[in-house]
Amino acid sequence: MDTGKGYLAMLEEKEYQQVLSVGEEGARTDGLFRLNEIVEVKGSRFKIKKITPKGLTLRVLPKESSD
Repeated sequence: MDTGKGYLAMLEEKEYQQVLSVGEEGARTDGLFRLNEIVEVKGSRFKIKKITPKGLTLRVLPKESSD
């Protein structure tokens, strides 16, 4: 989870369940990232490959075809 202090912190299972129960089903919860989640940044799509206390490792995804 993004701590807002410049690093990421791992949530305990109890905290994780509390965060999920507060948000709507399928809604994006600010500061909570999951492995293999697809995120969009400035019009480009990325898949989260690794999460460490110092940041996220992202893999760029190909553009979706409009056909």
